[in-house]
Amino acid sequence: MLLRNHAARLITINARKDGVTKRYDVLPGDNPATEVPDEYCKSDFVRNLINIGHLSVVPAELAEEAPKKRGRKPAEQASEDTEKADE
Repeated sequence: MLLRNHAARLITINARKDGVTKRYDVLPGDNPATEVPDEYCKSDFVRNLINIGHLSVVPAELAEEAPKKRGRKPAEQASEDTEKADE
């Protein structure tokens, strides 16, 4: 399962299987989605992060696309707002 981090911090998923611990770092910001095995995504920790919006599941065909930016859109909109306020 591909996971993208929308939180402002690094999210690390530690998984233990057959005495071996694996670590999956899901980087925040404009980083690509991280592949995490489905069996580890079923944990309460990961499901909770998905439910509160810190992690999102990304379809495979969208994995390479950069995440959409949040916040105000283009600078032109900001300049139009200031012009209206000046009137």
